[in-house]
Amino acid sequence: MNTKNKLFLIIESMRFPLAFLVVIAHMLPFTNVQIEPNLSIENIYIFISEMISHNFAKIPVRLFFIISGFFFFLNLDKLSPSSYKEKLSKKLRYLVVPYISWNAIMIAAICIVNYIGALLFARPQNELPTLYDSFWGGPINFPLWYIRNLIVIIILSPVIYYFIKYTKIYGLIALYIFYVLFHNNYSNVIEITTVLFFSIGAYIGLNNIDIIAIADKHKKVMAIVSVILLLTATLNSGKPTHEYIFRLFIIPGIITLFNLFNYLFKNQKIRGFLFKFAPTSFFIYVAHEIFIINWIKGAIHRYSILSTGIGKIISYFVGPIICVIICVILFNILNRIMPKTLDFITGKRARSPKQTASISAIISENDEGITISKNTNV
Repeated sequence: MNTKNKLFLIIESMRFPLAFLVVIAHMLPFTNVQIEPNLSIENIYIFISEMISHNFAKIPVRLFFIISGFFFFLNLDKLSPSSYKEKLSKKLRYLVVPYISWNAIMIAAICIVNYIGALLFARPQNELPTLYDSFWGGPINFPLWYIRNLIVIIILSPVIYYFIKYTKIYGLIALYIFYVLFHNNYSNVIEITTVLFFSIGAYIGLNNIDIIAIADKHKKVMAIVSVILLLTATLNSGKPTHEYIFRLFIIPGIITLFNLFNYLFKNQKIRGFLFKFAPTSFFIYVAHEIFIINWIKGAIHRYSILSTGIGKIISYFVGPIICVIICVILFNILNRIMPKTLDFITGKRARSPKQTASISAIISENDEGITISKNTNV
C-alpha cells in the first residue's frame, strides 16, 4: 500500500474516535478545576475528567485543522488564481452549507423547546442570542466554531501559502513559540490555534512529507514526552501554569495519537469497526450539542448515586457513550428515510455506497487483504 493511500485510510479510521473525544470533552464545563493532593474518590474523578476533557480530548479539533490544511495544500505545486478559486469553491460548498444548516437547526430546536416549555411551564426555557451571535459570534451550535474558523483560514489560504513558502520550517517554529507563550485570543476567528495547526497541515501537504514514517520513527520518545506532559498538565489544572504545559503537550500528543491509530490500523476487526462508523463522525460532532449531551448530563444529576463517588466516574464515561449511540441511531434513521437531506446538512460527509466502494477498492488493490463493507448503515 502506498504511503498516501495508507495515510488517507488512517485518517478515515480516526474520524469516529475523534468525534467521541469531542463529546467527552463537553461533559465538563470549560473552567478547569484544581486537583487536591489526596486519593479521595471525588479527587480521583476530578483527575480523570480533567485529564481527558480538558487536556487529551482537546487534541481532536487541533488535529482536524492539521488534516484540513494537509488536504487543502496536498499536491499543490503553485497556488495560482485559478487553482485557488477552484479549491475555494469546493471547500466552501463543503463547509458553508453544513455551517448554516446546523446553526439553523439549533435555533429551530431551541424555539421548539421554548414553545413546549411555555405550554407546560408558562415560560420559555432557553434564551436566543442575536442573529450575529447565533451564526458567527458564538456560534449558537458551539462546536461549529471550528467550521467558522476553517472557512476564514481557507479564504486566507494564500497568506498561509506564501508564509510557508518564504519562511519554511522557521515560520512554523515562530508560530509554535507564539502559541505556547501567548494565550490571549484577540479574535475568536483568526486566533493562533487555527493558524498554527492549519499551517502545520499545509506545510506537510506542500512538501509531501511522509508523516507516517516520521511519526513512527519518533514514536517511543513522543509517547514518553506526551504522557509526562499530559500528567503534568493535569496536575496543574486550574493553575496559571496549566495552559503553558497543555500547549507543550498538544504536538507530541497528536503524534502519539497518530501512532496509536497507525498501530490499530493493523488489526482487521478494529479497522473494520472504525471504517463502519466513520461516516457518522461529523453528524455526532454537530448534533450532540443540540440538547442531547445536556439532557443526558441533566438526567445523570437527577440520580444521586451517579452524582457522587464512584458513580460520577461511571457516569462520566457512560454519558458520552449514550450520547454517541443516540446520535448514531438518529444518523441511521435520517440515512434511511431522508438520505438527500442528510447529505445536504452534512456536506455529503455521510458516505454513499459508491464512496465506500472506492475506499474498499483502494485497500483491495494492495497486498494487505483488507476489506470493508459497502453498506453504510451501522
